[in-house]
Amino acid sequence: MEQNKKKAGKAAMIFRFLKPCLPLMLTGLFFSAMITVCQAFIPQVIRISVDGVLGSDLSKIPEWVKAFLSEETIRENPGKMLTIAALAVILLAAINIAANYYSKVFAAKGSESFVKGMRDQLYDHIQKLPYSWHVKNQTGDIIQRCTSDVDVVRNFVTNQLMEVFRIIFLIVFYMVIMFSMNVKISLIAVSFSDCNSVLWILLLKDCTAFSGSR
Repeated sequence: MEQNKKKAGKAAMIFRFLKPCLPLMLTGLFFSAMITVCQAFIPQVIRISVDGVLGSDLSKIPEWVKAFLSEETIRENPGKMLTIAALAVILLAAINIAANYYSKVFAAKGSESFVKGMRDQLYDHIQKLPYSWHVKNQTGDIIQRCTSDVDVVRNFVTNQLMEVFRIIFLIVFYMVIMFSMNVKISLIAVSFSDCNSVLWILLLKDCTAFSGSR
């Protein structure tokens, strides 16, 4: 119980430092999600062009595409459809490049803002400590707390934690695309991924129990 309270207190402290730079981090996360969307849509555009236009299988073309271009136009003028598909791929690639740039910019700004708030409060706390505390603690240990330890927290929050949210979005988004294409094959793929997840969880528990017993 006491250990859970400590974990909750640490999480609340991290969120307090993260709150001022949360808009920057969320904006970077949004552009990161845009990268995932663009990378997922480019193969779909190519799939529709190859199967629906070149393969003359109009059932492979989504209904929202047929709302802009009639089946007669696609059948009689496939070059127009291919030109639109090529322009769509170029547009998605350009959006992907821009989103990649801005995701890194906002992630870097949010990261520096987060670590600055932590270091400012840490330095302020150290300066208010009594002289006896500075005598007991070595200068190298104090410097390490202010530099490398802060960087470890920054790396966890701004890199690993953001990566968790990005991976969750990626899995959900690709699941939607997969099930919209073929439900049966998607269920087979998901069943294999679930088995792998269970095996990884069991292996992680065994490793944790082994390290705790030593």
